[in-house]
Parts: sequence; C-alpha cells; structure tokens
Amino acid sequence: MNLLLLGDCHFSNRRPCNRRDENYFETMISKFRQVLTIYREYECSELIQVGDFFDSPMISNEVIARIINESHECLTHPIRCIYGQHDIFSHSAATIIKSPLAILEAAKIITILDDDGFVLPDSNVKIYGASFGKPIPTPTKSADNEFLILVHHGMIGAKDIYPGQNITKPDSFLSQYSMYDLIVCGDYHWSFDCVIGDRVILNSGCIIRKTVAENDINHVPGVYLFNTQTREYSRVLLDVLPSEEVLNITDKESHEPSRDLLDLISAISMQEGKKVSWKHLLYQYLEEHNVDKSIIDLIEKCIGEAACQQN
Repeated sequence: MNLLLLGDCHFSNRRPCNRRDENYFETMISKFRQVLTIYREYECSELIQVGDFFDSPMISNEVIARIINESHECLTHPIRCIYGQHDIFSHSAATIIKSPLAILEAAKIITILDDDGFVLPDSNVKIYGASFGKPIPTPTKSADNEFLILVHHGMIGAKDIYPGQNITKPDSFLSQYSMYDLIVCGDYHWSFDCVIGDRVILNSGCIIRKTVAENDINHVPGVYLFNTQTREYSRVLLDVLPSEEVLNITDKESHEPSRDLLDLISAISMQEGKKVSWKHLLYQYLEEHNVDKSIIDLIEKCIGEAACQQN
C-alpha cells in the first residue's frame, strides 16, 4: 500500500506578513493541487495529514469550500488526519465539533483519527491518531502481520527552535514507542526522517514557508511517500519558488528575536500547562460570547494589519 504523508498545511486566505505573494490564497490552493496530483500519479491508496490543517479555527468559508471542491475531484478515500492547536478554539479539544474540520468531516473529505485505531480498507494497516494534547494510544494487534501507524501532532524535531528548548528528538520518540511500525509527525514545520531497524518516523514539514527564520528560508516544501509492504520511503518536493522570491528576506535582521525575547520564551516553556497567549484569551472570549463571525473576521484583519505595520 502506497501512502502519501502530508505535513502541516495552515490553510488560510490571510497572507503572513513575511510573504510577498500577490495572491497568497491561490498559492496555497496551488500547493494542495500539487499534493493531490502526486497522490494520483503515484497511485497512493491513502493520504495522511498530521494536523494544523487550517491556520485558524476562524477560517473563511471560501477556504473551506475550495478545499472541499478540490478534494472531491481527486480523492478515493477521505484524508486520514488529526487536529492541531490551530484547528481548534482556545486549544480545547471540546471545540472540535465547532471547527472547520468538523465541516470537512461532515462532507466526507476527512476522517479524524483517534485512539481506537482504524483499519485502512483492503489492507493489514491499522492507524491511530494522537491529536494536539492527546496521549499516545497503546495499540493492539489483531494479527501478527498487522502494520501499525501512529499519526501525532507534537513538538518532535531534529534540532531546537530556540535556545534551551530541549526538543524531543525523532530517534528518542521512535525508540520510546516501539510498538508502531511507522510514526508520522506534525507541529514541527521542517522535514526529517529517522530509521531504527525496520521502523520509521517521518515528518514531511509544513507546505508553506511563513517566516524569515533560517529554518523556513532553507525549507523546501514537500511530501513523503511510504510503501507499507517494502517500508521504503521517499520525499517528493513541491514545485515552489525560491525563498528569496516569496519571503521578505531583506528584512530578516529586523525579524531576528532579541535575547530578551528568547529568554522570555525559554522561561514560558518551563511553565507547563499555563496559557499565556493574549490571542488565546481573545479567541476564548469571542468563542464563549458567541461573537458574530463577521466581527471576528474584522478583528483578525486588524490584528494582521497591525502585525504587518510592526514588522
């Protein structure tokens, strides 16, 4: 069975301040079309996505409609996915029913994976999901030759993003959860692969470059192909413009975090479970008070414009 592994998408029609695209939304749709073309050309049986499908749970209906239309034309099965923190309100799993992913699931574009395990059609492959904030499931094998997959949205990466982060490394995670044959990761935006014996952990990386940080500048968006019979895999790059053509790299120095900011990030990272983001508090308020979506869109637009002016 050929699988196509898709990383964080962060679909949105709101252009990040560091991007230079005249029509950012069409850039995103173009990349999704490329992913679906790869899915067809390599005769993949399944498309697996690792969460943060959307950049915000308050996404435009236009974005949702385009994703549905593009998917209907190409997919033979729903996308098997999990949710990330950007897909839900206030980082709360209870809000998934109110999220854009709930609409995609109702339209049979996606299936949200969980800890019950799901046997892929006409295969010996069983797939489990650990969405943002969820524990890693303990899988059960119904047959000795069953191939077990974990799809996980959590900060696992090849190198720290900021000083003192002490990120979980791929080999360490793969060793800890040795019951899985394949682990597919998201949240960390840059691709990596690691093999221990015949077991594999993969992260395709984000399909969009949002910042002028060194990792994003050097990142080339792509997807992984994985064959469950041979356990062979390869990365297929998307056809994208060079970083210097889509990112405001000339302003990179002004975007570099100060030592004070890095120290603050490090201090916050030590306070597990504490939610300190002002955006988190704002969205929580808007959600709890059932604020009209048109007002929410206006607030998001103003926040984006203010951020651009600061940058």
